[in-house]
This record gives sequence, C-alpha cells and structure tokens, in this order.
Amino acid sequence: MTRGLADLAVSVGRVPAELQAAQRAGVLKASLEVKAAIRREIVSAIGADRHMSNLRSKAKLDAGFDIKGKTDPTSLIKARGFYFAWVERGTRPHRITPRGNRRTRRGNRRTGPRALTIGGGLYGAANHPGQDGKHPFEKGWKKAAPATPGIFQAEVRAAYRRAWGI
Repeated sequence: MTRGLADLAVSVGRVPAELQAAQRAGVLKASLEVKAAIRREIVSAIGADRHMSNLRSKAKLDAGFDIKGKTDPTSLIKARGFYFAWVERGTRPHRITPRGNRRTRRGNRRTGPRALTIGGGLYGAANHPGQDGKHPFEKGWKKAAPATPGIFQAEVRAAYRRAWGI
C-alpha cells in the first residue's frame, strides 16, 4: 500500500514530538524497573515490611527517583529512609548505653530503660561489634541495569510506530 506525499509529511512532522514524549516515558519506565529491583533487595535484606526492627521511629526504607529535564530527561535514583546507610554500608563497632549512663549538653534527658537486657541478663552497657552492610541499593541497580536500555528502546520504537502510523 502506497502513501501520499502529504501523508508522509504529516508523519515526519509528528516524529519529534513523539520522540520527546517517548524519551521521558522510557526514562520513567526504566526508573520504575530499577526502583522495583532495589525494593526487592531491601525486602530480602531486612524483611517484607521494609522497617528496621528495634527502632522507635519504625523508619521505612525505600527507593525513589526524580526525573530531571524535558528535552534530554535523566533520572536520579535515591535511597530513602533515615537509617538506609546502616543497611547499605553497615556500622562500625560502638558502645550501647542505656538511659542514665551518658551525659548530654542539656543534662540526662534520654528516654528508655536504665539497664540493657541482653540474653536475659541486665547490663549497664554493651559493646556492639558492628555489622557488615548488605548493600541492597547497589545490588538492586546492578541487577536492573542490563534491562533498562531495552525498556527505553522499546518506548522509542513504539513512538516511531505511532508517528508513522504503522
């Protein structure tokens, strides 16, 4: 089936707008894939609720992204959650003290128990050996990285089909 010259001109005119929209949509879909991969790694590292246990704040760890730019969109993927660095990079050895053992600038205003319960015994302080990081953010984006170019290219191909009416 042949197409007229006017029809081809209209199709060529639609290509730039379709490609610009497809770039943003492709970056969005690829970012969602990376975010989902990071969430899967967080779940395997700390549990399905993505909350760290034994913290009063019950901080939820997550990943998010911001898409910057309209003509050449870029996605900035971020780890979200106050304690995410503890899970990602781990902690150094440190001393855990209960309320009443540490002085602050405003005096002794720490809330909580006056002794630590560890293994059924009461202690005035404990030395924590630290913990290794589980690196869910790094593992997640590395697992999703091979799939993201294909997701972006599929959006661009779909834009060409829409613009050319195929």
